Amino acid sequence: MSKHNLKMTTMNKILCLIVCFSFGLKSFVLAQSPEDKFEALQMLERGQPKKGLDKLTALSNANPSDASLLYYLGMAQIKNGDNQSALASFEKGIKANPKEGLNYVGEGYLKLAEKKPAEAKPLFDKALEITKSKNAAIFTAIANAYISNKQNYPEAEKLLVKAKTMNPNDVTNHILLGDLYLAQNNGGEAMTNYEHAADLNTKSGIPQYKIGMLFLRSRNSDDAQSAFTKATTIDPSFALAYKELGELYYNKKEGANAAKAQEKFMSLSDNPGSGKLQKAFYEFMARNYPTANQLFEELIAEPNVLPITYKFYAKSLSEVAEAEKKGNPEQATADWDKALSMFEKYFETAKPEDVTISDYNSAGKIAYDMKQPAKDTLAIEYYTKSLDLDSAQAEARQARAETYYRRKQFGNAIGDYKDLMALRTKPMSADYFGIGRSYYYTERLTEADSAFSKLINLQPTMSVGYLWEAHVKASQDPESTQGLAKPYFEKVIEINLQNPPEKVNKNELLEAYRYLGYYYYLKNEKEKSIENWKKVLEIKPGDSQAQEAIDLLTKPPKPQQQTKK
Repeated sequence: MSKHNLKMTTMNKILCLIVCFSFGLKSFVLAQSPEDKFEALQMLERGQPKKGLDKLTALSNANPSDASLLYYLGMAQIKNGDNQSALASFEKGIKANPKEGLNYVGEGYLKLAEKKPAEAKPLFDKALEITKSKNAAIFTAIANAYISNKQNYPEAEKLLVKAKTMNPNDVTNHILLGDLYLAQNNGGEAMTNYEHAADLNTKSGIPQYKIGMLFLRSRNSDDAQSAFTKATTIDPSFALAYKELGELYYNKKEGANAAKAQEKFMSLSDNPGSGKLQKAFYEFMARNYPTANQLFEELIAEPNVLPITYKFYAKSLSEVAEAEKKGNPEQATADWDKALSMFEKYFETAKPEDVTISDYNSAGKIAYDMKQPAKDTLAIEYYTKSLDLDSAQAEARQARAETYYRRKQFGNAIGDYKDLMALRTKPMSADYFGIGRSYYYTERLTEADSAFSKLINLQPTMSVGYLWEAHVKASQDPESTQGLAKPYFEKVIEINLQNPPEKVNKNELLEAYRYLGYYYYLKNEKEKSIENWKKVLEIKPGDSQAQEAIDLLTKPPKPQQQTKK
């Protein structure tokens, strides 16, 4: 072999080792290159295209005679969405060195992007002609252009196989072949090429990132996580790998890890704002609600807010309010108010088909928790919309029934409780309690009696059923002459006195003792009446009603006057 041929072969090998970066499916990875060029091209791939562009611009300006740098610069400009500047760079490169084939390929790339394949081919042919079809980097660059359209996959594969034959250790070819096979759903061949690229270039995180994306495609999240972690170990500045790790952790419901990975991505990315929404979601999952709310507040101030932002901001605000409601009720109310306004924004901006039953239920619960008449009306509205979508929801039906009850719309509450009980596979105490009270307040005492009797059967050791049954019986015997409520109030006393002191319901006892005191008074059983009124005073010293009753019962009778004969 002549010295001239040896020199050309060496030059071709160097060129093959320099070309390396990817665009979507199109990947170029440096095998060997000067550190600054390697770093610039890596930036393009790891989620820092603007930084990569700036570095390549500086390199090109510092090395105006290196026409290949203008090709890399042009491809970086394409990566940043500036095709016009890319064309200018390619033209400048051709002018600087007409024998550098890469810039002709760059122009051809743009022609393909404009859907002008007939104009692209002569440019590719020119690049091959001036390099005498002996430069593997040219074949690879042309393949990179062809991969942008699946109709050109066969031609791209042919070119890559040719380049691989010329230089079997060219990392570029393995990455591009992996991308090509992946696009054709040939995961096995894609993996083989990515793994080979990883073995050939241990300083780039791109092969491991590609392997991770392949695992993601096959829904193998554990191996994907391992690959992305390797990519960040090799290259701690690999922003896109951190982004993928964040999503993986999020899907695994590891909110804290997701937030940490996303924070790293945002610190490295050219456009950290693009990751702010995901970061807010991850902080929400990690229960870091104040941090999430700060991010959501920034996001809603931006133009073109995604509807889902309003929804999750509402949920996050409601979580904070829930924690505040005891220690800081005023702030809790303010946060609930804002949460409802965020839900309103969501319902206004979201597509109707995107709004879920859960969304209406969440908004309804916030409105209900505020315990305000106007908000109760809003809660009923939201629960109604939810039930319109699915009438078989027991939880929403119960929530609306309870809201109707609180609004004293007892007839509506009865309807909901009936529907709710029809949905149950077995009766629940709360249902009988709710419908029984609603019957009671609408003076449907027979139905109330039946409901509370069933409640007692279900919960015989709880006093609440006996108490409300006593209310019903007292209403049926308003003068207490028959004592219909007596056995039920006695049962209320019995159950409460069996409870430990901290579980005794003093209000129930007061009501029961007052009833019995009055009942025995009517029966002229003074001692028993006094005994019960004293019990009232033990629980509530100074109770005026009890004291007056005792005074009346213990007052000596007036002496009878004798009539004159």
